[in-house]
Amino acid sequence: MAHDNPDMSSTKRLRGRTIILCAIAVLVVMFILSLPAMRINYHRWQLESAFTETFAPEREEVIGGMIGFSMGESYERYEYHRDRLVALKALRATKYLFTDLLYPTEECHEFHRKLNAREAPPYVDYSGEGATVDPPIPYEITIWYWPDHSAEWDEFLEFFTYTKEDL
Repeated sequence: MAHDNPDMSSTKRLRGRTIILCAIAVLVVMFILSLPAMRINYHRWQLESAFTETFAPEREEVIGGMIGFSMGESYERYEYHRDRLVALKALRATKYLFTDLLYPTEECHEFHRKLNAREAPPYVDYSGEGATVDPPIPYEITIWYWPDHSAEWDEFLEFFTYTKEDL
């Protein structure tokens, strides 16, 4: 009759406990990462990282007398994490269609100057202004901002006539 080696038996038990503890640790990490607050923090961190990389001084280009940045993979990451934050309702994306602000006009350029000079309420990003058209057309812009700035945006835009759509 063969005798069990006590060292082998304890090694098997230790290996089994290690596997169970590792599985529990993986489950705990997966649970924590699935919490909405953790997901929001993760996407916000990635958004800021991708923004910094996209608009780094070394990526600046002057084209036709205008300063621009070479977009690439980092901007795609930026858009992805921005859109994830919208999906998680941590960031608002609102499309405004102005009936009394026409593009391209001096009034519209002044509106953009205020956005770029950060004279508008805080925002994460905006997308608007396109090719020059004649005659001018009603201006459309999408603005991404944190929900706690909604009232500030309503106040900033109170002198315009517009429709808005949350995306």
